Amino acid sequence: MSDVNDEVAAVLQYLEENEKTALENGRNDLADRIAAQRRKLLEPLPADLVQLLNDIADGLEAAGSDDILTGDTITYIRKAANDLHRHNR
Repeated sequence: MSDVNDEVAAVLQYLEENEKTALENGRNDLADRIAAQRRKLLEPLPADLVQLLNDIADGLEAAGSDDILTGDTITYIRKAANDLHRHNR
């Protein structure tokens, strides 16, 4: 469970930093979308965390996949989902 908690904490940190940067850049719409995705990780985690991480990455892509701010975060979240999926096998 420690690996899962570490991954969730890292994803939360990425999202918090992105939200802060979006606000600093006046991108309130993007900050709101990032915050909505981040809140999903603050709720009790579902049994299928891999699916939740992929859903969060999808939500960020919908917010602007070409945005440099979220691009690295989307990549990180997808990698975390893949790592957890491999770990759960």
